[in-house]
Amino acid sequence: MDHQAELDSIKAEADAKLELLQDELLCKSETIESISAELSDARKEFNDLKAQAAANEQNARSNGNAQQNEIQRLVEENFVQAKNVLRLEQSLVTLRNEVTEGNMKKIENLRAQLSRSHAQEIDLLKSRHESHVREAAELALEQEELAVDNAVTK
Repeated sequence: MDHQAELDSIKAEADAKLELLQDELLCKSETIESISAELSDARKEFNDLKAQAAANEQNARSNGNAQQNEIQRLVEENFVQAKNVLRLEQSLVTLRNEVTEGNMKKIENLRAQLSRSHAQEIDLLKSRHESHVREAAELALEQEELAVDNAVTK
């Protein structure tokens, strides 16, 4: 029986070790399951972050494209406005030239009219002067004739 008792003791010891190993295995299995769950969550989070990064990159590209398109639109709009300003400036210069030319012609016409008016006024003054000279000569002649007639009659 010694042998049987020794076998029973070894078997009990083995059963105890087996139970400890099973408990340890169960504990490690739970740890593995926990770690697996954490790993799964970490992978999911990693994939979510990766997808978010890709989406952010796509948005950045889209925003970059949108910003580039907006910049291009503004550049084109500014170019059109610059062309309009240039066209308006050219129109203003043309208009100023036309007004200046028109004013110069008006001034020339006014000078010509003034010159003609002065010439007419001078001609009129000459005519009046000549008329007054004739009248004065006629009066002088009449005065002389009257003086001669008065002298003859006295």
